[in-house]
Amino acid sequence: MTIRLEEGVGAGGEGLSVASALPQTGLELYQFLKKADVESKARVKFPEITRTVDQAYSSQRATYLQSPTKENLTKLASAIGFAGAFNFIEDMQPICKDGTVDGTIFPFVKLGPPAAVQVLEIAKITATDNVLELFSGVGYFTFFLALSSPQVLDCVDLYSCQTHDLESTFTNAYASIFSELSEIVRPTVTKPGFIQADCEALPNFEQDASFQHHYNKVLLHPPYGRESRKIVDLSEAQAFTLWLKSLASLSKANGQGAFQTYSTVPSEWAETVIQSMRDQQVDCAGTIRVLKDKLGISSQGVTAEESIAESQWANLLPLFATAQAHTIKSRKIGISVLTTEAA
Repeated sequence: MTIRLEEGVGAGGEGLSVASALPQTGLELYQFLKKADVESKARVKFPEITRTVDQAYSSQRATYLQSPTKENLTKLASAIGFAGAFNFIEDMQPICKDGTVDGTIFPFVKLGPPAAVQVLEIAKITATDNVLELFSGVGYFTFFLALSSPQVLDCVDLYSCQTHDLESTFTNAYASIFSELSEIVRPTVTKPGFIQADCEALPNFEQDASFQHHYNKVLLHPPYGRESRKIVDLSEAQAFTLWLKSLASLSKANGQGAFQTYSTVPSEWAETVIQSMRDQQVDCAGTIRVLKDKLGISSQGVTAEESIAESQWANLLPLFATAQAHTIKSRKIGISVLTTEAA
């Protein structure tokens, strides 16, 4: 479900009046929306991406003021949405099922605003896309995906649906960031569907009413086995295998039709897949050994927990044959978006 601007709004009139009163620059918009004297971490750490986000807002505002059409107003509201999320989503407060705020899990599982913006630049989500997010956690990256206004947005996680009120977390975050704005320029969002399921054992989508029959774009942000060890006991090789199993499960579950995947993973993972395909690596164990070599992990071999069934690996090979790695800017570890296409 997509929440959109009312029909008839935008061609001059009240829309033009509201847009004229908006701050002129991205920095001024940030200062207008800021609730306290706490600086945005994203703005401080990533000035180059900050400039891109700020310029997108000021440019769309100028475009709408020059040509006040409904389409341009929608684009202005979208630019406001991404600027707001980039600046303030790190302050989002995950709400537990009992109504309390969870201040412990969030810092370890979120995808940072600069990374989120860069992933969306690669994925290029449109209003006609059916989007599935795997490993959605408490909905941090979900917020950015919703602002992209796809036709459908479903988000899958094994644990967070049990422990957190994800709909309230999402609604409160939106209100916290955009409540000071006139409804005319508030960004449109696609209401996410939150689904509890195991990403490495997804059901057949055509046979499960919780899912769409098919998704054409799937985004994954699996645990890495580095920072995630603070909350989940996974080695990096095990986390890598979890990602492989999830892609294999997706390929089997996603019905008929082409789809693209966008996995935000450590750069060594992406390099391992690319190298394995280049070297015509025919089994999963060999690929895990390549990963361990890249990470400098000494090992006598590959354990059962670090491998997947031969049939699953065989299903992944056509997907990985199309793999491309896109390096994105990150301050903590090397991150890449590995893209694949299934015919």
